Amino acid sequence: SINAGPWTITSEIVKVASEQEANSLLQTKALGSMEELMVGDIQYFMKVPIIREALQPCPLVSVKGFTKPTRPIAWKGFDLKVESALPLLAVDQSVMNRELLSRPDQYEETWELV
Repeated sequence: SINAGPWTITSEIVKVASEQEANSLLQTKALGSMEELMVGDIQYFMKVPIIREALQPCPLVSVKGFTKPTRPIAWKGFDLKVESALPLLAVDQSVMNRELLSRPDQYEETWELV
């Protein structure tokens, strides 16, 4: 877990029975209401690629905001001011870039729901 101001941020692998269930969770908005934001109850799901060498999900890092390609579905359509005010987790792109460069012929689209 990461502590950022008053927030404690954790991530965990979510086991799902089907890709349909995973897609349903991925579509869930990070914030259902402003009340959830005020209470600090923010939960969202994202696909995290598996690093073949470690057979683990790619590490997550704290980010100031998302870019268009890195924005999880759960954050699409939110005011960027809200997004920039919160501590967020995203896939460590530097690890992903190294993975793709070192093993482009062996890279597979395998992932975990986090």
